[in-house]
Amino acid sequence: VRIEETAQRLIGRPLPIAFDEWNILGPLSRFTDPYRSQREAIGIAGILHAFHRQARHVKTAAMFAMINSAAPPILTTRDSLVRTPVHHVLRMYRELSGNAGVPTETRCPGVDTPALLNLPARKAVPVLDVSATRDDDRLTVFVINRDPAEHHEARIDVSGFPCSGRARVHVVAADGYSAENTVDDPAAVAERASEIEWNGRLRFPPCSVTAVVLES
Repeated sequence: VRIEETAQRLIGRPLPIAFDEWNILGPLSRFTDPYRSQREAIGIAGILHAFHRQARHVKTAAMFAMINSAAPPILTTRDSLVRTPVHHVLRMYRELSGNAGVPTETRCPGVDTPALLNLPARKAVPVLDVSATRDDDRLTVFVINRDPAEHHEARIDVSGFPCSGRARVHVVAADGYSAENTVDDPAAVAERASEIEWNGRLRFPPCSVTAVVLES
């Protein structure tokens, strides 16, 4: 907010911001032994939601370290390749995000989080984090369920968009935050897609990222 107010005062318009290197890094000792679990995938989805909300200012965002370091989408060895949970989340947002952001309002349970490194403690952090985008004939609602153990059912109220009565639901979910894909089990965490009759309610599994695609 302070940056926005300063830019408006000095140059009279929003200040474009480029996030030319973003990722979940962790300690440097883990740089070449990277985090690769569903926890990082949920964190990445949260960063994408922040970019959606600040799209008026964020004009470009390039992920840092795509292979074998930080929290990469891809892990390789001399003779194998593994797509991490981060890969499946990035792919889902890339394919299903629309060209325009849609305002969202979320009411759900919250949890208190302690201070961590340079991050302050926060009160009542929502367990469901929601972002939405649209094209002319498609509305996509992205929902993160941060709860590690519980399903959360929610009602999704949509105004100003005529829904056809059916929805495609894409989910990247896991048994827990530590779930990961390995050479021996490369599909432990993957995207699952289904088509449902749309009645405005959906149950979100724990440790999940979901995209609800509605078409007119």
